[in-house]
Amino acid sequence: MILARLRTRRLPRRFLLVAALGLLTACTLPVAAPPAPRVLVFGGTGMIGSEIVKALVARGARVTVFVRADSDRGPLAGLPVQYVVGDVLAPATVSAAFRGGRFDVAISAIARTDHDKAATGTTVYATGNDHITHAAHAARVRQMILVGTVGSGDSAPLVPPKLREFARIVFADKTEAENTLIASGMHYTIIRTGILLVGEASGTGVLSEDHALAKPMRLGEVGRVVAACAGDRACYDHIYHTVDPAIPELKPEELEAERHKLGAYKLKLRAAREQS
Repeated sequence: MILARLRTRRLPRRFLLVAALGLLTACTLPVAAPPAPRVLVFGGTGMIGSEIVKALVARGARVTVFVRADSDRGPLAGLPVQYVVGDVLAPATVSAAFRGGRFDVAISAIARTDHDKAATGTTVYATGNDHITHAAHAARVRQMILVGTVGSGDSAPLVPPKLREFARIVFADKTEAENTLIASGMHYTIIRTGILLVGEASGTGVLSEDHALAKPMRLGEVGRVVAACAGDRACYDHIYHTVDPAIPELKPEELEAERHKLGAYKLKLRAAREQS
């Protein structure tokens, strides 16, 4: 009789609700936010690289910047970043940098310099990026982001023939670096910049897989879109062109004025380095 009563007795709805909430609370664990990516940046004191570093810091990434002994760290003054000293043309120092920390992402924003020796086959961009790619792969880095320019790889037709011929070694270097990274077996993200403008991040830039685009974007915005891809699986194994839909098509005279601004900005950065 007692068993029969227990089977047929209905429990109050309030009791059932409280019991269900208690069970839900007991089974629900707090979800931790994903850890900030650990990023090793090459070329981080340069015109584009410094903007990338600033954007990485702003999003909470743990950043280490690979610098030469004589690099000017002024553009990164006051930022909470670590430094490791080496030379991208000295592969042992690149490998040592990766061994010095467990990095999730490597970003290369290195640029060609006056010290390139194309005649010997040693160039800062191609040779340096090859060293970075091989060391990153050996260190089992999850993702490498390579910052390049429109005109490399399948985007060569976007460059006027005269300029392409004049800068053929530059574009050959950039294409070689892209191909080495793609063939490495790592998750890669290649970001080709188009027309660079001086200015801060706007939040309106995007990354496009349309390789027929060569559009303007401000330096700060380039930094933001590159930093946003660090550790983002949606960016894995893609080649992008930078595009900012908020910037209207520039007229020839406007484009020339922007080129002068960029040139003046480069001279300003160079002067600051020489004075430091």
